[in-house]
Amino acid sequence: MMQSPTPSVDRLIHAAASAVDTLEWTYFQLSMDGAFSDHVDAGDQIERARTDLGGTVHDFTTYGDGRPVTATITIEQGRIFRYVFPPIAEDVGGRLLYHADLGPGSPDSPSRGMYSVWVDDRAGTVRATTLRDISAGSI
Repeated sequence: MMQSPTPSVDRLIHAAASAVDTLEWTYFQLSMDGAFSDHVDAGDQIERARTDLGGTVHDFTTYGDGRPVTATITIEQGRIFRYVFPPIAEDVGGRLLYHADLGPGSPDSPSRGMYSVWVDDRAGTVRATTLRDISAGSI
């Protein structure tokens, strides 16, 4: 694993890591919609670009200032959150990045609660908090 040698390389690493995440998300969403059943070549191109770019950027794990390039946390089983830190950390302290519904436990049940993802770009940390709905009986 390598550390970036310069701020310019930091910016390239950030762009590449962000592109890999976007390609993974796009491939997953289009696969779920069945888009590749008629356009197999399009899926192959997306996957090839993700693999090539991902293999290159994977070697860089830290920016020049020592902060991690990415962090991955598990919200709950089957729900993973990956974050690409910016190449220049300007915020001080943690900030709310994302807030969402955990969804129902089954199609006929109410929401199980909410979760929030907090990030501190300067410290290079990501954490999640969950708020379970007591009335849903999920605690």
